[in-house]
Amino acid sequence: MNDTIIQQEAVENTEKEDLYKRRDISECFDAAWKLLITNVRHITKKIGVPLLVFTLMLAIFCVVSLNLVGAMPLNGMPLPMFSPMQLVSFALSAVAVLVTGMIFHAHLFTLLNAHSWKYNLWRTIKVGLLFLIEAILMSIIILPVIFGFMSALRGNETAAIMCIIAITIIITVFLTVLLYYLYMRYMVDTDTKLFRVGKALRSALRHFGFLLVIIILQFILQEFVSFVAQLPFLIASFAKSLYMQSIAMGDATTLPAWYDGMLLGTVFVSSLAVNICGVYLTFVLYYAYGSIASRDGKYYLE
Repeated sequence: MNDTIIQQEAVENTEKEDLYKRRDISECFDAAWKLLITNVRHITKKIGVPLLVFTLMLAIFCVVSLNLVGAMPLNGMPLPMFSPMQLVSFALSAVAVLVTGMIFHAHLFTLLNAHSWKYNLWRTIKVGLLFLIEAILMSIIILPVIFGFMSALRGNETAAIMCIIAITIIITVFLTVLLYYLYMRYMVDTDTKLFRVGKALRSALRHFGFLLVIIILQFILQEFVSFVAQLPFLIASFAKSLYMQSIAMGDATTLPAWYDGMLLGTVFVSSLAVNICGVYLTFVLYYAYGSIASRDGKYYLE
């Protein structure tokens, strides 16, 4: 019975009450945890393979990137010459992460709506374009601010930098809160049109404080899990970077032949833990969306 709970919530309107229910912040986190724990087998069956493939591509990308970044010179040393194979490996691994990440994301939302992963993939691509537009808008907004403060506070660079940082954080947080709500609404309520979201934006603004606290708590939890899970990889990658720098300086020291394999395994395990945490946090935002829809007095926002 537990294996069908997610599907019932997403497919059958008669079971929407569990999603569209008023919850406070702690109840959203608690409901997401129960959803994850009581449906482990079903979730694994639906997203296990895409999750593992995405995590593997992410691990390969991290190792390839480390081999490039670790080869960067210290002060006063000439820039290294990267081989075409290194650059091609970096580009291919980055593309693989992007593609497998979108496919994983599409499979994840088959748990939360009534559509196939192929349908969700197209919506995922459009959400990615939305976040790209956000980045462009951020650049358009922030760059004039930077130049304005640098001109107005010429001679007091410290104050200018602090003002720029503060304004950048405020704008970033504001846009992130709005976009995360639109993202969840768009993926769950598949009748939604991505660029016709005036009412949804007003809803997000009405519940801005609720969403802000949810997202801040998500960020703190994600960063904590990331730090703990990735600590072994950080230590191992630091040792690899020191080794590569010593090679560039003419040191004949070598690492064991199995070191890169160990590095790949370490980043795979740590990335898997972080991605599983991301699944849980997606469920938290899912219930936050349902709570807001319930407070607005309707199951689906028009």
